[in-house]
Amino acid sequence: MTQTVRAIYAGGNLKLLEPLKGVKEQTEITVTLSDEAKSEKSDAEKRGWPKSFLETYGALADCPIERPPQGEFDKREPME
Repeated sequence: MTQTVRAIYAGGNLKLLEPLKGVKEQTEITVTLSDEAKSEKSDAEKRGWPKSFLETYGALADCPIERPPQGEFDKREPME
């Protein structure tokens, strides 16, 4: 049996975009890579996020951001 299933490879992981049908627990799977990009838009693109914003994902992966202690909260009078 042969099936064609769309998938995305990112961050070292292969994510299937649809379930496999009739697959047993012990099944051999062959992956064929394709350079053809689909014109289907991602959720971010559908929301109108600019491409330059999308390209920043992971830009600081090697530079962890640290949040210093924020101190104590101001004490305020209770609201009525």
